[in-house]
Amino acid sequence: MITLIAGTVLLSVIHAAIPNHWMPFVVLSRTERWSLSETLGITLMAGLAHSASTVALGVLIGGIGYSLAQEYLFVGTILAPLILIFMGILYFSLDLRHSHHEHIPGKKEVQGRPRWMMIAILSGAMFFSPCLEIESYFFTAGSHGWSGIWLVAGLYPVLSVGTMVLLVLLGRKSLLHWSGTFLERHEKKITGFTLILLGIVAYFWK
Repeated sequence: MITLIAGTVLLSVIHAAIPNHWMPFVVLSRTERWSLSETLGITLMAGLAHSASTVALGVLIGGIGYSLAQEYLFVGTILAPLILIFMGILYFSLDLRHSHHEHIPGKKEVQGRPRWMMIAILSGAMFFSPCLEIESYFFTAGSHGWSGIWLVAGLYPVLSVGTMVLLVLLGRKSLLHWSGTFLERHEKKITGFTLILLGIVAYFWK
């Protein structure tokens, strides 16, 4: 269970730290002249929307993993770690192809719109783009039973949204001088490496 917690913390924080999860809120808050409380509130709502869809789908996937692990021993010991490793390799290949996906609409799509519409667009975009790397981890959590699934479901929103809000706060106060170039260019490679590492640990650390 310790490895499950460590993996959830690692994936949640790395995922939320990717600039396209929080930098747009900093940029929009300055161009739209949002107050700090408005900025953090909108970030919180969008982050919770993102977490809600991720957790809902993740619990379903975790339940499938749990059911299969109950029937077939190799699912928890071999298949689940291999899925993490496969997903890691897939993310590596996407990075090599320079494939890039934006969770949040660009400034042009939301700038100048009414406040409620901006919140709806940002939250909707985040809701309909769940975190796929965490979804694969939910399958692994299924081998730990429902306690493992609910553990990931509880930790992920707190860590992910908390990291987003913290980075937006630091960026808004100009305490974080961050271009984000490295993470933006290598986000999938970093995610892929993390998934492969977690898959290897899950395979050897029973």
